[in-house]
Amino acid sequence: SPVMQKMAGNFIFTNEKDVYGSRIIPSRGSWLEFKIEPKKDLIYTIIDRKKKILGTVFLRALGFETREEIIRAFYNVETVKIEDTRECRDSLVGRVLADAILIKDNDSEEEKILYRAGEKLHPHNIDEIFIHNMSELSLIKFDNKNDPQMIINCFEKEEIIFSKEGLSEPTKEDAISKVFAAINPGEPITIETAEKE
Repeated sequence: SPVMQKMAGNFIFTNEKDVYGSRIIPSRGSWLEFKIEPKKDLIYTIIDRKKKILGTVFLRALGFETREEIIRAFYNVETVKIEDTRECRDSLVGRVLADAILIKDNDSEEEKILYRAGEKLHPHNIDEIFIHNMSELSLIKFDNKNDPQMIINCFEKEEIIFSKEGLSEPTKEDAISKVFAAINPGEPITIETAEKE
């Protein structure tokens, strides 16, 4: 009888519902699978066919530390000059920020985040942008209305997951800890050990 054995390599697959994914099967080490969850339009990394990790968390573990870095890896970005006109305001509704909008706190003079990269603009956001006298914005340039927004959706999901842990967004160390815990469940985690593995 023939013997089945795992073959190392990269594989791209689709199932009957046109859901795409890919697998990386190394000759030694953990299998990686990347799958799109079509109902929620999210992308996940599955390690060793067991533990599912949000795609953006996996990217952070690989060294993409900010939303801005992740956005630039997957989307085209444009700088748009803005002015307080009805036409301009209407054109901004529904657009997605490629960079965070920072403002100075009046009391402490420290910069604080007004809106984060990856946030979709709504009319009330646009009002606040003009209150702070912004003259240009860095926005994601989607090629068409049907461009996948999986990465943006992953940012929203990250926010939900990590706000429960008291974080606004995960750091590289948080992401590495999640990946390490998936590969070595139950083992104590040190960032140095996790980065090596």
